[in-house]
Amino acid sequence: MALESSSRPIALFLPSLNGGGAERVFVTLANEFSRQVSRPVHLVMARSGGILADDVDPAVRVVDLGRSRVMTSLLPLVAYLHAERPQVLLSTMWEANIVALLARKLARVELRAVIREANILRQAPEEGIGPLKQALARLLMKQLYPGADAMVVIADDVLSTLQAAGIEPCPNRIHIGNPVGIREPSAMQAPVCRLTQGRPYICSVGRLVEQKGFDTLIAAFSRLSDRELDLVVLGEGPLRERLTEQARRLGIAHRVHLPGFIKHPGSIVSQTRLFVSSSRWEGFPNAIMEALSVGAPVVATSCPGASCDILASGRYGHLVPQDDPDALAAAMELALVQPASTPVARIARSRQYAPDRIARRYLSEALQLPQDKTPVSTPMASEASA
Repeated sequence: MALESSSRPIALFLPSLNGGGAERVFVTLANEFSRQVSRPVHLVMARSGGILADDVDPAVRVVDLGRSRVMTSLLPLVAYLHAERPQVLLSTMWEANIVALLARKLARVELRAVIREANILRQAPEEGIGPLKQALARLLMKQLYPGADAMVVIADDVLSTLQAAGIEPCPNRIHIGNPVGIREPSAMQAPVCRLTQGRPYICSVGRLVEQKGFDTLIAAFSRLSDRELDLVVLGEGPLRERLTEQARRLGIAHRVHLPGFIKHPGSIVSQTRLFVSSSRWEGFPNAIMEALSVGAPVVATSCPGASCDILASGRYGHLVPQDDPDALAAAMELALVQPASTPVARIARSRQYAPDRIARRYLSEALQLPQDKTPVSTPMASEASA
């Protein structure tokens, strides 16, 4: 028996819940959708588990397709579409987008397919992806992306890099930023960063990969005149040893801390003297938004992506070119004594990306579904829900 349209689920498809920015976005959206609509909300993953699994609201049904890789989840996703017949299938990241669009074709189920691209598409080989796989992925994107019903664009640069690679997405492109959880200052926990033993610190957040430019940040940090400051970089990744060796070579290893991935970094970021984003490229940098949400001063590179838009071309944070340690050091020195804007203004800027507001935009503009519930006010469970 066919399901009534009003009872068909919203399905959000992604690889896993292993802690990346896109995964945080989808957990936040799924939770908010469950508060704003009466229909079921399903979080569909190639493989279940992951560090963010506990953040999923009990009202959201988690569907595990039981596959170790996204590309092998195609047939299980087809079976899911046949069985559950969702009204909308929302996917994120290129592998999941490809599988979602292929699954709709194979399942022959009438549904609205919405894709979201989360990062700059670079011409250089991507980390961990061979040239043949990348070439096949680009070919599939060229063939499939035009057939999506809508595409959520998180930054103009994301769209332009797709087009530069010959990938022309569907005509219906909707610009929506990422949701960012806001915590009132009175609700902020005491800092949990004990690595610095009470010394003031500069903070950054992100995977330890080339994209994030932490080598530039460490080089810039070594140039600062204040030798009482420490540097705390929250994140994990393949460049850990290289960054540790760089700090040792510069004689600052005792002041540079790499504690790994922190699930809720808000209490650490809220106590920082300065937040720095040193990225070489970005999509929508959730870490910058989270820093603004706790009122932290920000310095960021004006790299491709949404950083400049979020900081309103320097109104809410200092901007410098990427890969320039001297310029970054100079901006950090300035921001430590003369930060851009005020904590109140930075928090107000982040509120424009509050989860309930972003979820409403997804529902009305991208998914084309009505909000038919009045959400109950709930405390922010996550300090970094973007």
